Amino acid sequence: MYTRRWAAELLLDRIGYVADEDLTVDVLIEPCCGDGAFAVPIVERLLRSARQHGVPAASLRRSLVFVDIDPDAVDAAAEAVTGALLRAGVDYETTAMLTGSWFRVADFLLTCTLPGARWVVGNPPYLRIEDVPAARRDRYRRRWDAMRGRADVYVGFWQAGLATLAPGGRVGFICADRWLRNQYGTTLRRIVAQRHRVELVLDLHDVATFEQDVDAYPAMVVIGRGPSSEPARVGKLAAGFGADDLDALETALTRSATRRTETFSVWSQPQASFGPSGWVLVLPGDDGDVRHLQDLLPSLPDAGVRVHGGLATGADDVFIVHGSVDVETELLRRIVGPSDLVGGRLVWSGRRLIFPWTRSRALVDLHDHPRLAAYLAPYRARLERRHVVRTRKDRDGWWRTIDREPLGGYVGDALLIPDIRERVEPVLDTEQHVPMHSLYRLTSDVWDLEVLGGVLLSDFVHGQMKALSIAMASGRMRVSAQYLKRLRMPTVHQLGDVADPLREAFRRRDRESASELVRGVLTAVQASSEAGRDGC
Repeated sequence: MYTRRWAAELLLDRIGYVADEDLTVDVLIEPCCGDGAFAVPIVERLLRSARQHGVPAASLRRSLVFVDIDPDAVDAAAEAVTGALLRAGVDYETTAMLTGSWFRVADFLLTCTLPGARWVVGNPPYLRIEDVPAARRDRYRRRWDAMRGRADVYVGFWQAGLATLAPGGRVGFICADRWLRNQYGTTLRRIVAQRHRVELVLDLHDVATFEQDVDAYPAMVVIGRGPSSEPARVGKLAAGFGADDLDALETALTRSATRRTETFSVWSQPQASFGPSGWVLVLPGDDGDVRHLQDLLPSLPDAGVRVHGGLATGADDVFIVHGSVDVETELLRRIVGPSDLVGGRLVWSGRRLIFPWTRSRALVDLHDHPRLAAYLAPYRARLERRHVVRTRKDRDGWWRTIDREPLGGYVGDALLIPDIRERVEPVLDTEQHVPMHSLYRLTSDVWDLEVLGGVLLSDFVHGQMKALSIAMASGRMRVSAQYLKRLRMPTVHQLGDVADPLREAFRRRDRESASELVRGVLTAVQASSEAGRDGC
């Protein structure tokens, strides 16, 4: 996916690769040059800088390194750069020498011969790790430890780019922003927090950054080598943003003030907000902005709420049945998924889970359950191929589900929350259903769950989830346990006399009322804290 010219120019400005500086004395590396979307403006800037500083073009062969694993991409980029050099008046012999020096067909993640760079810039590939051949994938992971779990290939480019920096250098990439918040980005975020400084995070979700439509949600991120106490500039471009807005955006980014227009918003955030647990990017004053309440509101678990994921089977079409099935009755449990949550109510569709576990969480013996054994026998080869069975052969049988029920089981009332939604959508379950793996189950010993549901419906929670979570191609967001557990919540005590109205708002699915009630609670919490400080 190739980058539009305006986005490339903006990123080059933000990393400090500008012609007024002497760009001839340091090295810039583009690790995935593609067809030259960055390479052409890079070369144009280098030539302007060389002219301003009296450096002949023939002396620039060590100033740039363009790398790509695809020979055709390298040829296309080199051809585009050749045109830029000739248009700038560079002679044919020097042009051929420079392009021959600058371009390399290589895998950036496995190359050991690159110089230290003051700038690393570009658009790394958005490639799923499972699409990389196994041998190459293993080499990547041995070399770049941030590529853990399901971390996509661009995570390796970030780690490698940071490792390539010379003192004072910067990496600037436009790529998917999932690593800013999700679990597989934890190691990379830790590396950034320990050794680097965040200078810019610009949300590009709503603008056409690339020449073709892509499923990834991109951000422009600039990270410098070495720590700093200076806040980062953070922003979001709106759908109406265009090239005519660039000058105003550039001006806003160079200042420290918050600026909000119809086409962009820009603000500052302290380095402390870019920690290993996830980057929370929220405009000051928005509903999801809890920074001023961070020490006054507990996280959801600390507020007395338990969060459990739904049960994964590894073969839903085998273990989840609709209608009658010839297995022992005591092994059948009522199960619900997102499709059973209708209009804020739970409407069980009749599906049942074949649950091969005892109440003590031990796997049942097939000899004691011949009907189960007969039902599962045709699926045995398939069930044995599941990862959970292949890696646990000495401990569990092939007929297990991936998950057992949590300690204590699915007892008592609960709020069920579906993943991948436009908002947090809590639904009350009073009948102890087993949740499918695409649901999350919230329970509590201290909360009235309908009151909790009212809080979860609010704009305050929605704003937090938008800031914490990752966006999906559908425009919805992940609403998973890792993000739910990071939500900040008022305590039961802090709610005071708004508990009853919140319960009613939950029952009516009245988001507006719930939001207004929670806003009042937060105002009171902050006022109480300020009064306490004044009293001291």
